[in-house]
Amino acid sequence: MYLPHTSGILLQRIETADDVKIIIKLSRIDADYTATTTDLTLHINENKNSLKLDYDPWSDINVIPDGSIDEKDTQAIIDLAVAFYRQTTIDPELTVFLSPIDNHPGVLRVRIGLLNLNEDELYPLGYFFTAASVDNGVNFRIFRVTSHGGSHPQDDTDLEPMAKAFIKMKV
Repeated sequence: MYLPHTSGILLQRIETADDVKIIIKLSRIDADYTATTTDLTLHINENKNSLKLDYDPWSDINVIPDGSIDEKDTQAIIDLAVAFYRQTTIDPELTVFLSPIDNHPGVLRVRIGLLNLNEDELYPLGYFFTAASVDNGVNFRIFRVTSHGGSHPQDDTDLEPMAKAFIKMKV
């Protein structure tokens, strides 16, 4: 089973008869390596052109570092979930875990981990993506990273909007 060892956001797509649900889990690991998770669900109904974010109102969804939980936080979470929903590079059956990578000076990097759900357990695939930006998140270059062959640029993906949405957040 997959247990995140770093803070990040897990996204999973579930299609129903009425809408598409994006399951969102904010995972925060503290200095003692204790994990706290906040669960949210974004309901997307294209027929009605509507979005609805469900979460416990007492949850810590502060992802924009301005000291308060407000519309900026919910909008940032919605932006990330919609970017995940709209991307076509990753199979909709897969779950994604986005996490920041220790950045080198002047470089922002995001790990886009791919997970497969098997009998209610999540397992990582044999590859993942990284997104790297040298212009403070304005543009990202996407790389596919395999356990055997290293890192290869992927110029034909649509993962950049997801990386841009994630990098604006503090988890």
